[in-house]
Amino acid sequence: MAILRGGCTDHLHRVIDELAEAGLPAIEVTLNTPGALDALRRASRRLGPAVVLGAGTIRKPSDVDDAGAAGVSLVVSGPVVGDALHPGDVAALAGRAARLPAAIEEPRR
Repeated sequence: MAILRGGCTDHLHRVIDELAEAGLPAIEVTLNTPGALDALRRASRRLGPAVVLGAGTIRKPSDVDDAGAAGVSLVVSGPVVGDALHPGDVAALAGRAARLPAAIEEPRR
């Protein structure tokens, strides 16, 4: 899985397309990346089920809802616990940072 973070929206679209064309089966875009939801939405429409799309850096329940609406298949949380991960139709994974006690935050501050 490629994990994309940072950059501009136009660049993000090109990188997702190039990774998909190269045959990468899964791509995650962190939600702290500018234009992440738009890029995921566009990629979901263009690529369909050919590539598993994920949204990372899930920090609150609305992030899960927004990512699901963008068409992702999975969400990855960093410092999130509690009811933030209520994925519905998407798989939810705890990222590496979520296992570190210092990184855990309450999702509804």
